[in-house]
Amino acid sequence: MFDNANSADEEQIDLSHRPDLSKPEEPEVEHNDNSVIDEARFRQYTDEELDKFVKFTHPEKVVDDASKVEYLMSCLQELKSMLQDLRRAEKDPLIAELLLRELSPKIEYYNQTRNVDDYNRVIRLMKEVQHEIEECATITTTNVAEEVLKDLKLQGIIMKKI
Repeated sequence: MFDNANSADEEQIDLSHRPDLSKPEEPEVEHNDNSVIDEARFRQYTDEELDKFVKFTHPEKVVDDASKVEYLMSCLQELKSMLQDLRRAEKDPLIAELLLRELSPKIEYYNQTRNVDDYNRVIRLMKEVQHEIEECATITTTNVAEEVLKDLKLQGIIMKKI
């Protein structure tokens, strides 16, 4: 009997500490002067302040540097001379020549816009041309007629010895 009384007391204690889930609790909101809150929260910025925010978040990408154009043109001339050297060495730099055709107009476009993104595109294209030139320089060309003549001479020497 004593056990039943304790269990009933425990149930009452447990029930008293449980929150009432039937009603959702609403947060208490203090209702002060709403106009003061709205003014503090939403103030109008001046044009100068807005310009500062825009310039801070989006930096200007225009660079006024004529030396970069001169540098790009000198690199273009170097690449052209490398292509001439490859042609003299009887290599076939066709892909590099095609990429080089795109390079000159892109440099002129950068000269007009002076945009950093355009400059980076030109540099990336120059690196591609340089990579193709290096690939072309490593390729060895074989002259089929000379190889056949060498084989025939070797076969002739072998036939004479037999």
